[in-house]
Order: sequence, then C-alpha cells, then structure tokens
Amino acid sequence: DVSSAFVSRNPAQIPKDVQSVTPAYGAVLQAYQVASRDRLAGAVEQYLERLHQQLLSGQVPPGRDGTVTVFVLGRYNADRAMLSATWRARHGQHMEVSFLTAHRSKGMEADYVILPGMLDRRFPNTRADDPVLALAMPDSDAYPLGEERRLFYVALTRARRSVAMFTVQGRRSAFLTELVNDGAVRVTSMAGETIHEQACPACRV
Repeated sequence: DVSSAFVSRNPAQIPKDVQSVTPAYGAVLQAYQVASRDRLAGAVEQYLERLHQQLLSGQVPPGRDGTVTVFVLGRYNADRAMLSATWRARHGQHMEVSFLTAHRSKGMEADYVILPGMLDRRFPNTRADDPVLALAMPDSDAYPLGEERRLFYVALTRARRSVAMFTVQGRRSAFLTELVNDGAVRVTSMAGETIHEQACPACRV
C-alpha cells in the first residue's frame, strides 16, 4: 500500500496494485537515523546482528530455503561499503546477505531489504532532473524526480517481509521525509527512540 501510494503521486504513472501473500513479521517499514555518515555501516551491521539473533531465537522464522535472505540495496555501487566483508563468518549459516544496486534488483526478491543510503541528494539523485539531460532525453518524465521515484518503488517492493532504511542527522532523504509525513514510517535511533527532525524554515533543509 505504501509503495503503490508513493509511486502513484506521479499522475503519469500507470496505477499499481501490488498485494503480498506473505504473512506479516513485525514492522513492514523501519527507518533508523545515525549522527554521522561514518556510523551508517555500523548501524547496518547492528541491524543484521539483531535480525540474526531473532532468527536464532525463533522470533523470526527461516526463509523459503531454510535461510533468511537479505538484500542491501544501494543507489550506487559505492554503497557496497555499508556491508561488512565479515558478515558471512558471523551470519552465513542462517542468513544470505547480498549487495545489489536498486537498478540490478529489478525482478528479484529477498525476505528483508536494507536501504543504507537514504540521504539528501543521494536517493533521490537530484541530478536526474538536470535540464541538460532533459535536452538529450526530450521524452523523459516531466514529473519531478519521476524516474527516481520509480526506482525507489522498485527498492521498496523487493522485500517479502520488511524494509529498513538508514539515514543521517540533517541529511534525510526527501523520499524518506515524504513517507514520514504520510505516517507510513517513523524514524528512530538504533535504540528505538523516535527522532523528530524539522526543516529550517528559511531554506527548507
């Protein structure tokens, strides 16, 4: 419901009615905020460790093949740095964690999706509406950030169970802010405390 409402804000978008047959396991959407960008990778690791413990305790059931699948979906390949190279040694027996870009994830599914880079000017990439690019692609979508909106829809709908989004204080993605304003998700610290962030009344940032 959230993803369909989000992408349908663009009046040129073909209406979508996506329904899941997977039972709900906890929160469908989660959003976590850390104090600085250098803490994002640690926060993602903490989320994976928490999920691993829930799996071992039986709080979270195994996936279709006996393991829980997790996609870490980056807007760019550089977001791969958010996934620790040592995760397999700690979680590999019970969790299959893979990094993909949101573009490459089209047509694929995982039990859980992590979006580690929900940052201003990163996702959405505001250069997608560059007027110079519009000259080269005159038939492109006129709706602001229309292609980025569709890409975010793709990312949200890769998850069978839940999507976890990660952002940084003062750099929250416009898409995440939109979901918060719609009441679809609340942003918390890793400890679960709700974080309320107001935009500057002068610059709206």
